[in-house]
Amino acid sequence: MSEPEKAERDSARTRQRILDAATVEFAEHGYAGARVGRIATAADRNQRMLYAHFGNKAGLFEAVLEEHVVRAQQAVALDAEDLPGYAVALREFYVHNPVLMRLALWQRLELGTSVAGLPRAAEAVAAKTAAIKKAQQADKITASIPAAALLNHVQALAVGNIVGGPDHTPGAGEDCLVEAVHRLIAPGTGTHPGANR
Repeated sequence: MSEPEKAERDSARTRQRILDAATVEFAEHGYAGARVGRIATAADRNQRMLYAHFGNKAGLFEAVLEEHVVRAQQAVALDAEDLPGYAVALREFYVHNPVLMRLALWQRLELGTSVAGLPRAAEAVAAKTAAIKKAQQADKITASIPAAALLNHVQALAVGNIVGGPDHTPGAGEDCLVEAVHRLIAPGTGTHPGANR
C-alpha cells in the first residue's frame, strides 16, 4: 500500500472513530450537553484532530446525523406501491436502531431544525416523493393527498408511537399499522384540494 493510500485509510478510520464516539455522546447528552473533549477522549484522538475533520461541534453533529440518516435510507427502501410494507420495515428499523430518533429529537428540541434539512435526507425525501407521485398518477394509491404529505403521514404512522407508545416489542401492532396505512392510501379516497391528479 502506498503512503497516500495508507494516510487516506488512517484518516477514514480516525473520522469513523470520532463519529462513533460522537454518536454516543450526542445521543446521551444532546447537542448542548455534549462535550467535544469527552468525544475526543472516547475516540482516543485529540480535539485538534476532531476539528480538522469536522470544523466544529455543529459540523460534527450534522455529520453524525447524516451518517445515521444514510444508514436508515440504505436499510429501508420505499416501494410506492407497497407503502404498508415500507411502514412496517421503517418501524422495525427504528425499534432496533433508536439512536437516529434520539438524535433527531435532540436536534428538533435544541436547534429547532430537522433531519429533513440535511442534504442527503432532502435528496432521499425528494426521491421518495417522486415515487409516490408516480404511483398516484398511475392510480395505484390515493392522489387526494399531496405526495410529500402522504409520505410524511406514512412515516408518522410508522414511528409516531415508538417514543411514548406502550409496546416497543418488534412486530407488535404490525397488523394495525398495515391497516392504517392501507386506509390512508386507498385509491379514490378523500377530496383534498391539493390532489396530484
